[in-house]
Amino acid sequence: MHGTRIHRELPKKRKFQYEIEFTSEAVKSNLESSVAVYLVQKSCNVKSEAIFLVFNLIFTPKKPMRTKVTLKIECVTDGIWKFPILLTATEPDVDDVIDFEGVGLFKEAVIDFRVSSQTRRTEPFTAYFLPGSDPEFFVKPKSGDLLPYNTKGTLITVGFKPRMYSKSYKAKLAIQTADMYWLYDINGLPQEYTPPMNVKPKINTTNKIYDSLPTRQRNFLRENAKLLRTGVSSTIKGAPMVTKHK
Repeated sequence: MHGTRIHRELPKKRKFQYEIEFTSEAVKSNLESSVAVYLVQKSCNVKSEAIFLVFNLIFTPKKPMRTKVTLKIECVTDGIWKFPILLTATEPDVDDVIDFEGVGLFKEAVIDFRVSSQTRRTEPFTAYFLPGSDPEFFVKPKSGDLLPYNTKGTLITVGFKPRMYSKSYKAKLAIQTADMYWLYDINGLPQEYTPPMNVKPKINTTNKIYDSLPTRQRNFLRENAKLLRTGVSSTIKGAPMVTKHK
């Protein structure tokens, strides 16, 4: 008896096209340079007649965001599949830490630094403090244009105006363009309070007439012996001070 070999027909060769779809043209212009997808592996299972596609999605955000995109896969013979993807970029590590000490209560202390665009052209920017920052800080300007990267950059001024002693102040400053995001930790300490030393009083608390009087030593035993009765403040009103024996 001769055995029979059964040949199972392999699936026909299929070509797939794929792309990332964005929710709007504005989102596409902001994310297109930060998102890329590649087909790294394609395999098929003859028994289950299934085709497996493995993609590599690269997401390199330049600022915090949370948005949705769709991976669209199309096969001419089998149809179209869409897979929603949620992209989330959290706050990055700080780019720098700014520490400065106040010059006094209700007095402004400022620090200047420069930031430039990462391109050869100027870029609009906004500067703002994240929620939770102390209101004793301020930034100027709050918006404007960053000069190109091959220049000195745009001058940013951060100010600090403490309102009480012995308190540490903290803030997070963000500077943002359409493509870039910088984050700064800011720490402020009021000027350390030093009490005045060797300062003459404004009010004369001395009595020169009293100081010139001679000092008289009092003999309290003799004075108490001369008292005949207890005083008004005594618990035994009007009692004699010395018991008389007849």
